[in-house]
Amino acid sequence: RRRSPRPVELDGLRDVLIRPATRADVREMAALHAVVMTKAFLPSLGEPFLRHLFRALVEDPRTPTFVADRGGEVIGYTSGAVSMRAFRIRSASMSSVIC
Repeated sequence: RRRSPRPVELDGLRDVLIRPATRADVREMAALHAVVMTKAFLPSLGEPFLRHLFRALVEDPRTPTFVADRGGEVIGYTSGAVSMRAFRIRSASMSSVIC
């Protein structure tokens, strides 16, 4: 069953800045993912895993990653990769230190 699209309140979006994600955003991105995607697989791996994943995305120059920032709070994010296989290989070589 398809849900009807919610109307978008443009006034609430006027204060949103779309900017490149940084390492300082990783914790908020992971927490947001865990809260919003409660029934998805990745959150079941735990927030430390999510922090590692988002750190890898942010640090990979071949994976553009952006956040929606409203008043210093990350309220959304997006990321893309041409090849997830190549991203996984690159991220596997990263340090195992969790943010």
